[in-house]
Amino acid sequence: MKKNLSILVVDDDELYRSQIKLILSGLGEITVATSQQEAFEALDKGNFDLAVVDLNLPDELAGFKVLAKAKMKEMSVIVLSSEDSDDIFEDAYKLGCDYFLSKQHFHISLKETVEKLLKNNRESLLVSFLENEYFTRDKPFIKSLKELTKLNLKKINIFLTGATGCGKTHLAKFIHKLLLGEDRPFVHLNCSEIAENLLESELFGHTKGAFTGAHEAKKGKLLQAHNGTLFLDEITTMSVSMQQKLLKAIEEKEFFPVGSSKPVRSNFSIISATCEDIFEKIQKNKFRKDLFFRINGHHLEIKPLNERVDDVEFIIKKWLKSSPRKFVIKADAYAYLKQYAWPGNIRELRKVFLALQHSENGIITAQELPKNIQNNETLFSEENHFITKKQKEFISQFGLRKFIQETEKQIVKELYQKHNGKITHCIKELKISNSAFYRILEETLQ
Repeated sequence: MKKNLSILVVDDDELYRSQIKLILSGLGEITVATSQQEAFEALDKGNFDLAVVDLNLPDELAGFKVLAKAKMKEMSVIVLSSEDSDDIFEDAYKLGCDYFLSKQHFHISLKETVEKLLKNNRESLLVSFLENEYFTRDKPFIKSLKELTKLNLKKINIFLTGATGCGKTHLAKFIHKLLLGEDRPFVHLNCSEIAENLLESELFGHTKGAFTGAHEAKKGKLLQAHNGTLFLDEITTMSVSMQQKLLKAIEEKEFFPVGSSKPVRSNFSIISATCEDIFEKIQKNKFRKDLFFRINGHHLEIKPLNERVDDVEFIIKKWLKSSPRKFVIKADAYAYLKQYAWPGNIRELRKVFLALQHSENGIITAQELPKNIQNNETLFSEENHFITKKQKEFISQFGLRKFIQETEKQIVKELYQKHNGKITHCIKELKISNSAFYRILEETLQ
C-alpha cells in the first residue's frame, strides 16, 4: 500500500458512494462499482491497494463474493455495511476482511481506518528494509527513518546528505517505494555526471532541431518523473543559472523543453542528495538559498561509517549470514576493521568483504586483511585528547577566535540538520539564548 492509493469502492447506493469518494479523495485514485459483476470486472482489469465493500449489493450479501475475490488478489479490504449480526461479522473476518465498519458511523471512522492500514503497511516495509537491505544499529538514524513513514512525498521534498558510498541512492529508492509505491516512476539523475551544456536538455527535454545534434525530440527527466519521483543526486554540482530554472519548475510544476515555446506540466516529487557541504556552497554563493529551502522540506543525514563504528561488525555479520561461502572473521580482524577510516563507506566495506569472501583462507585474522587496513593511521590517533592535532594546527594558523567561530557554525549546522530545522530543539540542546542561536545561524548561511 502506498500514499497515492488505488481504491475500489463497491456500493449500489449512489449517496453512500459519493460520500465515500469525498472522504477518501485525498488518499488516492478511486474506482467505483455498483454491483458484484462490475466489481469483478474492475478487479480483473486493475491493480488495487484497497477495496471498500458494501455487503448488500443488488443481490443480498453479494459483497461476500467481492470480498473473497479481492483477498485472492492480496488486497486490503474494509467492509462497510449496515448489517448487525455476529455471524456476519465472523464470516467477513474469516474471509480476510481487515476492518468491518458500520455505515451508521463510517463518516467518522473510514478515513482514520484507511490511514491506519497505510501506516501499518509503511512500518512493516521499514522493518523489512532494515532487516534485509539497509543494516544499521544507529538509533538516531533509525528514528529518522521512522519519521519518514508519516510524510507525504507529494507535499514535502526530501534532502539526503552523506559522504560518497554511504547509500544515498539506495535510500532514495526505498523512500520512493515507501511513500509512492513501486508502480510509480523513479527517475535518477546524477547531476555531476552530465556536462553543463547538456544538463538543461536532460532535465527539461528538447524539441527536434533545438540545437545541433538534436535529431529527435527528447523527453526530459522532469516529464519522465510525472506522478513519480525525480532523484537529483549531487544537486550541488548544478550551476546557479540551472538552479534558478529548476527552482521555477519545482514551484510551478511547469517548464519549457529546450527549443519549445509551449510549456509542459509534470506532477513530480523531488528527492535530492549531495556529498558536499551545502552550507559552504551557500556561503560562497554557489548554491541558491531559496532552492535549498525548497528542497530541504525534510532532511535526512546519513553518517559516514567511521562515525558508527558498531555498524561495521554488524553489517559484516549480516553479509556473512547470507554469504554462499561460509568463513570466519576473528576478533583481531574486527578490531582493525572497526578502526579503519572507511573513506569509501559502505561501498568500500562491500568491496573488502567480497575480497575476503573469495580469498583462499576460511579463517580471516588481521594478517589476512588488506595492507591499507592493517596500517590504518587512525589506530594511532589522538582520539583520547580533547583538542586534536588538526585543531591545534588550525588555531596556530588562524587564531583561537576564528576556531571558536568555525566551531560554533559547524555545531549549529549539524544540529539544524539533525533536528530537521526545528529551532527550539537546537536551542535546548545547545543551552544558549535565542539571539545567540540566530546570530550563529545567520553567519552559517551567509
